[in-house]
Amino acid sequence: MARRTSKSLDLGWEPGRDFSPTKQLEKCPASGEMDEEFLHGVPNVGLYLSLRSYFIQGDLMESEIYGLMEQVRIEYPKLLGEVTSLRVDRGVGSERTAETPTLCSSKVDGLRWELEESKKKAKSLDKALRERDYALV
Repeated sequence: MARRTSKSLDLGWEPGRDFSPTKQLEKCPASGEMDEEFLHGVPNVGLYLSLRSYFIQGDLMESEIYGLMEQVRIEYPKLLGEVTSLRVDRGVGSERTAETPTLCSSKVDGLRWELEESKKKAKSLDKALRERDYALV
């Protein structure tokens, strides 16, 4: 049995690599840029394509969720500072000023909507990948 190179084990992931949706979809096997010689060395092409699709979808979803979490991480201290300054301006007691306020409902609704949209994108991507994998098998 021939020794496998790192190329034959590549599932599309490299440390520090950009996992933006456009970059990944450009390199998706459905784009017709598959290396036939490479796939000839893969024992189970269907499994390889399914795993690759799974990892790409997972990375896309992870980056989407990370972006939303980063947005909350940036916005929360700003809102906390605004609420604290408003409470101080109104003369609210120090006990109430120390309480952790919640995000305003419109911001939460906006983030919830964005999360639902990302879930819809992931489902449609998953459906397309499954259809493509089914067509390849």
